[in-house]
Formats: sequence, C-alpha cells, structure tokens
Amino acid sequence: MKYDKVSYNGRLIGPEELPLNPLSMVGCNLAYTVVNTSAHQPLMLDRKLEVLAESYEAMFGTAVTLNPEEITHEIGELLYYGLYPKVGNTLTIYLLPNGNNAPDRLIIHTETTPYNAFTLLDVRPRANIARYEIPFERHHTTLSLAATRHADLMAKRYGYDLSVRANARGEISTSGDNTVMAIRGNTLIVPTTEQGARKSAEREAVMEAAQRANMQIIEGVIRVENIESYDEMWVVTPSGIVALYSLGTKLLMNICASRIARHL
Repeated sequence: MKYDKVSYNGRLIGPEELPLNPLSMVGCNLAYTVVNTSAHQPLMLDRKLEVLAESYEAMFGTAVTLNPEEITHEIGELLYYGLYPKVGNTLTIYLLPNGNNAPDRLIIHTETTPYNAFTLLDVRPRANIARYEIPFERHHTTLSLAATRHADLMAKRYGYDLSVRANARGEISTSGDNTVMAIRGNTLIVPTTEQGARKSAEREAVMEAAQRANMQIIEGVIRVENIESYDEMWVVTPSGIVALYSLGTKLLMNICASRIARHL
C-alpha cells in the first residue's frame, strides 16, 4: 500500500519522514481505531476516541485525553489534501507511545468506499471459523490486526472470504477486530466484552438500532456448537453491518439485517 501523505501529530508529512514504517507497526502492538467518514466528516468520533483512550491506558498504563475537534480537523485536512472523494472514507488512527504522557498520533487513509453512512453493506461473504487467542482481546491492537490478516489469508486459501474468530472455549465474538452478532428469530445475541467482544461505537449503534426495530437483545455467549440454531450472523464493521451468507457449512439469512438497516 502506498501512502502519499499521513497526518502525524497534526502535520501532513510523507511516510518517509515517520520515525517508523507504518507497514511494520504490527511488531509494536499499538492501540488503534478505524473511523468512517461522510463528506469528509468523521462518524461516531467522540465515542471512538473514548474507546481508543481506554485501550491505550489498558495497554500502557497511561491515561490520555484526545480532542475530537482537533482530530476532526486533522482528518479533514488529510482527506482534502489527498483529493479523496466526499463519499465514504475510512482512516486508521494509531497512538504511538513515546515515553511522554501524551502519545504521538498517526492518521492514515485506509480506503474509499461507496458507503458514506453507517449502513447495511451490500455484500454477503462466506466465512469460516479460525481458533486462536490474542492478548488484550477486548481492544483494537496492531497485534490483533496482524492475526486477523493471517486468518483471512488462510480463509481465502480454502475458498472463503473472511474468518470468524473462536477462542479456546469455542466462543465466537469477533471477525478480525469487528464484533460478530447472531440472530435467532427476533432476538439479537451480542457477545459481551468479558467474552472478548471489542469495545466499539458500532457495537452500541447496532444495539440501539435493534431496540428501535423492536428486536429483543440478549448480551450473551455465541458458541460454535450452536451455529446451526442461528438464522443470521452479522459482522459489525466501521462502515456498517455485513450479513454473512454462510459460516462454515451453515447457510444464513439477512431478513433482520435488512429490517434493522432502516433504523441505523
């Protein structure tokens, strides 16, 4: 991936000016978050920065304060300079420890998508189950990102589009760094953060939308052994809900996903 410019502590610079290579940061295990934008304005940024600050403190033991207005300006400047279209753009914000109380902040444009709102994505991927453990599993870290990329590469090797992670106890909570949810009838089953689900603004947004759609919500465990009993399974991404076409040999529907889309 080639980066023309990145935002580093509020300055637009070339990647060659960074103190480390952005493509090798997976070796450092940094806290990060992915932000989706509409018309160059970040969505759900306040809550995302709260979660990012919590992750940084959990990993490095230092409390950090992030200014949403300042970061909104940095995102807008990066997108404007790069001449990115005013549709959906995703950006990754990394916090880099530097020995001081305030970490360095790196913002990189990740991709441009047609989704300029948090919505139901018109893709139905086929997924398999990958069993692995990661540290700080409730947080977005570059180590979990590296594990995700490896699992997805292995999934594609065997004809799938992505992988869904199960821990050693057979509990499913994430696909990469995105929360997985299950639907049985009119009930939305949301894994808890204690189970390993990521803290995220998107997780909360989907639960609120489910309430508006008059769905019953249960925070509980999604188990591998119960896959055959689920009608739908969703991966909740920064851009919106992805309703899986299948998980392993289980074919899944997207009826509730289509219904909830009107309430996002």
